Formats: sequence, structure tokens, C-alpha cells
Amino acid sequence: MEIVSFNHGQTYSISNTCKIDSGLFILFYLYKTDEEVAEAIDVDDPKSPYSILRQTFQYVDTDGWDVARIYWLLTNKILKPSDRNMKNLFGSMDENVFRFVKEKQRYARTVLCTREECRRKKRIIENTELFIE
Repeated sequence: MEIVSFNHGQTYSISNTCKIDSGLFILFYLYKTDEEVAEAIDVDDPKSPYSILRQTFQYVDTDGWDVARIYWLLTNKILKPSDRNMKNLFGSMDENVFRFVKEKQRYARTVLCTREECRRKKRIIENTELFIE
């Protein structure tokens, strides 16, 4: 259990933050070590899917990880400003982090089945890859 103060003394009690911390830290590490990733995230467009991520990383640098995490949770509506009881953040990294930024990595491909047994001859498959070297 962790109690974190944020935004004029507002406190939040949260647990099971491992998936959020891990996902955000992976992206933060990439941001800090890869110039291309940093350039993509540092775009000044407030409508960019990366604008919240950029602000989250600024909070890491200025106020620490706890404040950055709370900002991420509030901005993405995982945590509500009115939450006063313990909030269990159990879930996947995709659910808590990656789904908010992966739209830029989404691609589709068409699969054509030539076998007679196929009921659907043409299918469009959408995938998202967050590629980490």
C-alpha cells in the first residue's frame, strides 16, 4: 500500500502499481536513451497521444516517480480525483499504460485464405507493436 500526495495536498492510497511502474519505466528509459523516441514524444502538439507521456516524464524529473504516476493515473482516468478509498491498480501493462500510447504503432494487414474450408476468405488483422530493442 502506498499513500501519495499530489496536487495541493490531495492524497491517494494505491496498491499493486507494479504493472504501471514497469510500463512507464520502460517508456521512460527509452525516452531517456533513444533520441528518435525522445523526438517523437517531445512534439509540442497537445493533441498528440504522447503529450500526457511527455508531461509524466517531466514530473519524474521535477517531482519524482510518485507524483508522475499519480498524474498518469488521473489524466488517463484510471484514478479519479474523488477517490478516497484504497485503489487497487491490479491489471496488465497494456491496460494501464500501453493502450494510451500504442495507437501510433497500430498497423493492419489483409489476410486472404485460398483454402476451400475457409468461411471468411478475406480478413483484416490489426496489430500493435511496441518494439523494444
